[in-house]
Amino acid sequence: MLHQDASREAYKFICIWVFGIWFGYVLFDPMMSLADYPRSIYFPAGFLLKFLPSNFYYLPISLPFLFSLKILLIVAIAAVLIGFHKKWSALVTCILLTVFEGIVRSFGHINHPEMPLLLSVFVLTIFFFFEDKIEINFSGISKFGIPLIAILFIISFTYCFAGIHRLIVRGFDIYSTNTIVFWVIEEGKRSRMLNWHMEDLMLTNPFVNLLMRVGFPLVTLGEITAPFCLVSRTFRRFWLLLMVPFHIMVWVFMGIFFWANLALYILFIDLTLFLENRRTPWTAFFKSL
Repeated sequence: MLHQDASREAYKFICIWVFGIWFGYVLFDPMMSLADYPRSIYFPAGFLLKFLPSNFYYLPISLPFLFSLKILLIVAIAAVLIGFHKKWSALVTCILLTVFEGIVRSFGHINHPEMPLLLSVFVLTIFFFFEDKIEINFSGISKFGIPLIAILFIISFTYCFAGIHRLIVRGFDIYSTNTIVFWVIEEGKRSRMLNWHMEDLMLTNPFVNLLMRVGFPLVTLGEITAPFCLVSRTFRRFWLLLMVPFHIMVWVFMGIFFWANLALYILFIDLTLFLENRRTPWTAFFKSL
């Protein structure tokens, strides 16, 4: 199984990687602008916000609260990165990030690119509290591999359940009709992340149209079979060759960028092997795939 022999260095790398990404994200995120949004479209999401007393209903979207939340998040994440009371700093980070994500999602349905990254913080935080109590080798798995496998498990089965849900709810008809054409054009016109108007090629370029139609069922198959990446190196290579271009195309054609998923794809390589050969990066990368 991938990461079953993970080293302490690989574990530390993932901790820095996950919390470091969150540090940069929070640092540059314009969360204070949420205070300018109309209160009429604010409907608290998440259990930490829904049960606030009525007197504090709009407190989470006030400028002082958002500013304080940003500062506290930066301090808490920085504390984890430098190892200052790491367990408790990580726990505070989990709570604050949950509040932050709840506030963002209180303004209607939006995409969820940060969710895998948020769950990764939860996994690492739980491991921080039990790290000293776990044996070096737990059921044949290095204890440093446990959080890495857990995060990869979450990512893989998230893909799997998404693909299964699409088949159950939508059926097989979506693969034989113009569903993917409609989705690409609708999302591409609605999103202005990129103003390349690439979605128009779905109607004007037969090759792009065919590529999307053929790729749609292949990606669904890739999603459903994602858990096999945990146990098969060969399958993992083919899976990455399918899913990395998929996310790039969804970004270019539909303006939906699951950046956190791609950031966590680093877990689909053998980090222990990569770090052992890091002086020759390209060689290390291909060896660890």
